[in-house]
Amino acid sequence: MPSDDLSARLAKLSPAKRAVLEHMSREVADAATRSPIEAELVTIWREVFDNAGIGVTDSFHVLGGDSITSLRVAVRADAAGIRITSRQILEEETIERLARVAGTSDAWTRRVDETS
Repeated sequence: MPSDDLSARLAKLSPAKRAVLEHMSREVADAATRSPIEAELVTIWREVFDNAGIGVTDSFHVLGGDSITSLRVAVRADAAGIRITSRQILEEETIERLARVAGTSDAWTRRVDETS
């Protein structure tokens, strides 16, 4: 199906049906997390933003994130053994990109080893 045809068909959907479709596509994206760090960051962002629909490609800024929110995320990530700064959260913007620059602590390594 050509993408123009798909776009036209999506535009005809009601807002409620589009919301369901977006939610379903996020669930698929969540299943595609490529690392335990991405999966943990998804969990943290969902808790901080109180939004179960967040996936790895969602923009921190579009979700309403600001400097205070970035500090909350950084503190929770640190407690989980993921080393990221508030600045990295603001600059990298998505979980997908943030996971690439995140460091980990010994606590994270032990935790991942225990679940393997």
